[in-house]
Amino acid sequence: MRMNTLLLRTLALALALPLVACTDGGEDSDSDTATTTATTTMTGTTTMTGTTTDGTDGTGTDGTDGTTTTDSTTSPETTTDTAGDGGFCIHQCSADGDCMVDGNDIGLTCQSNLCSGEAPDPCTDDQACVAQLSGWSFGTPCTAGGGECEAQMQVCLEVDGSGHCVTAPSEFLMCETILQEEIDVTDIDGNPATVCGNAGAVCHEEGYCYAPCASDADCPAESSPSCNTGTGFCECGSDADCATLGEPSLSVCTNGTCGCGSDQNCVDSGSGDVCSNGVCGCSGDRACADVENSFDGGMVSCVGA
Repeated sequence: MRMNTLLLRTLALALALPLVACTDGGEDSDSDTATTTATTTMTGTTTMTGTTTDGTDGTGTDGTDGTTTTDSTTSPETTTDTAGDGGFCIHQCSADGDCMVDGNDIGLTCQSNLCSGEAPDPCTDDQACVAQLSGWSFGTPCTAGGGECEAQMQVCLEVDGSGHCVTAPSEFLMCETILQEEIDVTDIDGNPATVCGNAGAVCHEEGYCYAPCASDADCPAESSPSCNTGTGFCECGSDADCATLGEPSLSVCTNGTCGCGSDQNCVDSGSGDVCSNGVCGCSGDRACADVENSFDGGMVSCVGA
């Protein structure tokens, strides 16, 4: 299922790099491992192997949390065009140091030539998703009776077993200002309180959090202004919507998703040389020469699907 880019799904590890869907579907894949790739960066998002991102407004998620992984034994030193048609430009590592970004350890290690980290646990209920998509766990740590949030006119909530200061509406700030809603909760001291959050967040049956749209009004992004009420995702309605992204590889609207429409679209974006079902891929390593390596080491190679 296609999943739109998330406001938040990627606030922790996903802020650094997105996760990638499985390219080989082999039995060696480790379902407990989330894998990242360094592919071409476009319009503030990163094109993912085996799927697409369309710069949507985040009313849903990008579907990358805890998805399946790519398991490849292709050496990062491989430079010959042996992948054949149907491959994807994927970052290949040979050591853990290849998985650092700007000299920072982001919690990834080199596993089977791919930079990988532990996938987050799937969601189990809507309330957990409200907290996740509201960003409550990123608030300043606080304790029962500690008063740590009072100076900021915030509320201390227990989130995932620990206290965090959460934004509350006041005469100086309305929840609508930060694109959230007022939610009645019980604070860490057991008192009723009102905070700002994403009240519409739900846990999808596949185990990820998202906030389904209910109408086009919930889809402010120019590239995906139409709400598919059946799926709850914001979609493009025409190529003109996708044109607002300014990227050839995301210029054609197909089944509600912005993607490529021709091989030349991929070449023009420096994201490969083969367009298949709206996704840019590669015919060999040379086609990946212009794909940006977001990591400090390793290289981007064409890995067969």
